[in-house]
Amino acid sequence: MKNLRPFFVFLGALALAYLVWDYGLTQLLKDLQTAGWWSVLLVLTFIPTLVCYALAWSLLTEWENPFSPKNLWRMIRMMGASIAWNNLTPFLKVGGEPAKVFMLGAYIGRRKALMSTLIYNLVHLLATLFSFISVAFILPLFYPINQVGRWLCLGIGSLGLLIFLAIVFFPILWRKVLSHKLYAFFVKMNLEKSVIRFRWVTRKTSQFFIRHRERVVIAFFLEVFARFVEGLTFYLAFILLKNPISFLTSCFLEVGRSLADTIFFFVPYQVGSREQGVGFLLKDVFHHGSHGFLTAVFMYRFVEIAWVLIGYLLWVKSRSTPLSKADK
Repeated sequence: MKNLRPFFVFLGALALAYLVWDYGLTQLLKDLQTAGWWSVLLVLTFIPTLVCYALAWSLLTEWENPFSPKNLWRMIRMMGASIAWNNLTPFLKVGGEPAKVFMLGAYIGRRKALMSTLIYNLVHLLATLFSFISVAFILPLFYPINQVGRWLCLGIGSLGLLIFLAIVFFPILWRKVLSHKLYAFFVKMNLEKSVIRFRWVTRKTSQFFIRHRERVVIAFFLEVFARFVEGLTFYLAFILLKNPISFLTSCFLEVGRSLADTIFFFVPYQVGSREQGVGFLLKDVFHHGSHGFLTAVFMYRFVEIAWVLIGYLLWVKSRSTPLSKADK
């Protein structure tokens, strides 16, 4: 896969160059002039999403008081830093997860930090899937989608629902069916230690979900809300471009953007694929017209880059945090 990375970089850059040429560089510059310096304030639109993520992660951590101001600020700071590292490792976006363990481990120990990060990522995955499923089923009710589009929405929603249920019920299936069979197989492959570790992870995860059901449910809905409220960036960007879209459309557009980024995860920074996806959604799904879409996506990327810089500064601050007794 690493050998294919230059090819995907080139392909994405080529697609982006075509989009700029097709859209018109003059029009792009005119759009930026229309938006003006107020575009800089779009950086603030990510704050509600960041706070939701941090709240959810705090609820899924073994704090005595997950809502204490001190703990919340720690989680906001660490979440911002981990998002920056994810965006700095765009091919698979995995750099932020070790960073979470490293930073949180300074407060609660590496073992608990690892479990917290795993549980958070599981809830984050389920919430993202739920947002895909809900939008796929709701879109045909609000927008005049053709028959092919309706079948596509049905297919995406159904596939997402199957994956969602498979993840939710996997611990039960693992304990009752898969554990012993796979353990016997991996023993033959001299990989029994991996299965033992996986058993430990599934057991600890199940125990946390049972002990803290209310926390998990609240964290899940915070993550779902975060996925939709991130559409605030698109909403304000199109207002600045004098081509406003409804907030509902901006929320659906954000979820669609996230789905496109997931599908084209192998394209670094989703260069070209994101722009094409947003243009397609605006024109062919929401029937709003694609005027200003390229500039809006560039504004969205500006917000991401700004938060990479902010997150890096937060990372530097987190690295200076002294270790707790659990880590010494």
